[in-house]
Amino acid sequence: MTRLRRADRRVSAGEPHLTRSRPIRMRRAGLLAVLLSLGLLTGSAPLVIGPPAPEPPSDPAAPALRLTLLRSMVGPVEQAVPPRFTLYGGGRVVAGDATRTRVFTLSPDQYRRVYRLAHSAGLARSRHLPEPGMTTDGTLLIADLWSGGRPHTTTAVSLGRGTETGQRRRLAEFCTAVQRLRPDLPLGLAFELR
Repeated sequence: MTRLRRADRRVSAGEPHLTRSRPIRMRRAGLLAVLLSLGLLTGSAPLVIGPPAPEPPSDPAAPALRLTLLRSMVGPVEQAVPPRFTLYGGGRVVAGDATRTRVFTLSPDQYRRVYRLAHSAGLARSRHLPEPGMTTDGTLLIADLWSGGRPHTTTAVSLGRGTETGQRRRLAEFCTAVQRLRPDLPLGLAFELR
């Protein structure tokens, strides 16, 4: 026989307006299930859960992160463009497009922040993110992250063409954060997200 709580005693004592309280474990499990389902239905899952990002590479000649944006339906000359954003060990950045490229250096804190944001965006795992709909004239974003001594490549087709969810949204938000480092550069990495 289980012990009755104070509310349960009132119900058994003839106070019908009170109901039996559910065990706390069941209430917590129900709340957790509701919160998880809301996150999955809205497409806004929490950032990647796992071990913290390792320290970024320190070799100034070694790349830590590279973002390349390729456009379709253009000729071979237009496809031969440099990466839009390359972050080297220590924080040196080469960024821009085929018409305007700049070299600048991030502070050590900014460098670690960008590197950790790349990990949080899921770039430490190679994957392909296709567009959910049909594309005839899209783009291909190639994100290369060097982590744990190896490169990881993420590709995304036509990123930022509407409502992005899940991994595609995290990648678009990361690229937009990179663009905000130097808004004066024509990186083409700021995505309008709804």
